[in-house]
Amino acid sequence: MTWHDRVGEPGAALVHALRRAGLGDDTHVWITCEASAVRKARSYLLDDRMLPRPQVTTRGYWRVGEADHPHHDHGED
Repeated sequence: MTWHDRVGEPGAALVHALRRAGLGDDTHVWITCEASAVRKARSYLLDDRMLPRPQVTTRGYWRVGEADHPHHDHGED
């Protein structure tokens, strides 16, 4: 497990870390963070790194500037 503090725009540091990560064929990525950051990370993993959907679990538990964000934002459109 690696903890990444936000620096700059939500999701920027996370996607930067994912770009450097060695992700093998059997890697499962589990990300919980701010909702817009989840969407960026999920998009990067599925579209750019082409990880299979079952290997990517994402949950957006809050949204910057929004009170009472629903706890069911999985980063999917």
